[in-house]
Amino acid sequence: MGMNYSIHTAESFKIPIASQSKSWNLGAENVIARLAFAASLESAEPIQLNELLDSKGKEYNSKVLFGTLKATYESMLCMREGITATHPEFKKYVKAHVDRGLGMILEYSSMDFIDVLERFVPDSSE
Repeated sequence: MGMNYSIHTAESFKIPIASQSKSWNLGAENVIARLAFAASLESAEPIQLNELLDSKGKEYNSKVLFGTLKATYESMLCMREGITATHPEFKKYVKAHVDRGLGMILEYSSMDFIDVLERFVPDSSE
């Protein structure tokens, strides 16, 4: 999983990524993308590569997007999709999950971040 690559989010997420990162005090703009990616991986809905959004938004280099946990995030994607990191459309899967997750998370932009997290993090007490 040593391959380095970049993805571009949909243009419609470019400004919300910046504004939500600020309003939720998340720091760097890769944090919201990581949360989005993880939220999408948790979704029961299959990802649709034939419905990819445009690539005119924020660019994320894979090292910046996933940081020191790059191999972990990529492994979770491979497990979720039943693919390997050498799959010819691997990068499309990453983009699709980041974009879908951003759509999911940004629906709650008016809420406090802790309340948003509670919507996406399974309750361990159940």
